[in-house]
Amino acid sequence: LFTDASIEFRLNGSYLSRVAFPNGKLTGSFPSIKFMPGDTVSVDAYLGDDKLTGATTVVPTVVPIEKVDTVRVLRKQTDGRYLFVMKTTVRFTDMPNKADFYQLQLFHHTTSQSGASVTDTIDYLKEDRVFYDPEVGVSSFESIDFQGLFPDEVINGTSYGLVIYLPVAYFQKNDANVQNRLVYRLYHVDELYYGFLRARIIALSNQDLPVFNDVKMPSNVLNGYGVVTSLSPHDYEI
Repeated sequence: LFTDASIEFRLNGSYLSRVAFPNGKLTGSFPSIKFMPGDTVSVDAYLGDDKLTGATTVVPTVVPIEKVDTVRVLRKQTDGRYLFVMKTTVRFTDMPNKADFYQLQLFHHTTSQSGASVTDTIDYLKEDRVFYDPEVGVSSFESIDFQGLFPDEVINGTSYGLVIYLPVAYFQKNDANVQNRLVYRLYHVDELYYGFLRARIIALSNQDLPVFNDVKMPSNVLNGYGVVTSLSPHDYEI
C-alpha cells in the first residue's frame, strides 16, 4: 500500500494532470480528466518523484452505426422446425487503409411506469462472417463465444451490413405499462484490447481441459504486466 504515490496523465505528449493514487481501493475514477477520439493518452504511476510504471494508448475514433434494418422472416431451427425471427442488419462503414477492431454488444432495457428499469445483455448467435476466425478452427469457433469481437479483415474499408437474428419477442409490446428499448452498441477498440480480451476468453474456455496450448497474453505496461487500452462506443436504439 503506497502512501506517497500518484498517477500522472499526459495528453498528446503534454502534461495534463496528476492525481493521488487511490490507495486501498480496487479502482479509481477521475471524471474531470477527459479525452477525445484520436488523442494519445499516457498514464504513469509515480512514487514520490520516481516513475514506477506507465503505458500509452491512442483513443480510437467513433465508428457510428448508421442504421439498423429489421424484417420478420421464417428461419429453420436446429430441430428442423421453422420459426418467425427478426433479422436485424447493423449497418456501419469501416475505415479504409488500416486494420480496425470492433466489439458489438446488444442490450434490452425495460422501464415500468413507476420508473423501475432493468437492463439485460443479449447473448446473440455470432453467425455473420465477420465473426469467423480461420485461425481458431471450426470446432473451437462453435464452442467459444468471443463476446462480439471481430476484426475488419473481410470488410476492410467498406460499408457493411452485419446480420443478427433475434427472437421476435424483443420487438413486441406485450405490456402497455412497460417501455422496451433495444440498444445495439458498436465499440471501436484498439488492437491491444482486441488481442487481450480474445486471449483471456480463450484461456478461460481452456482452463477445464486436461491438455491445451498456452495462451500468450499481451502487455504494454512498463516494468509490469497488463494492458492500458481504450475504446470508443456508439449506440443505436430501437
